[in-house]
Amino acid sequence: MNGKLENIIEVSQQANSDDIEIWTSNFKARGKLFKDQLKTFNGIVTLKDAKICSLFEECSCKETSIAYEWFNIFEDKIISFTVYK
Repeated sequence: MNGKLENIIEVSQQANSDDIEIWTSNFKARGKLFKDQLKTFNGIVTLKDAKICSLFEECSCKETSIAYEWFNIFEDKIISFTVYK
């Protein structure tokens, strides 16, 4: 049975884009999906150059968003995601 991580990677590959926005019940994260099969961990979604902000704010380079070079999210905390170009 596929987990969320495998499904997210599959959708990203079908959309031909690594740019993703992930929603949890507390925040949203936007960045590049890390898909290296040899370096990913089961159950953890990793974003590169991630911007984290509140659910109802635009993720941009404002004081309200926080940027991380690497950001990890446990897949069981994800409630929604979208891949964009």
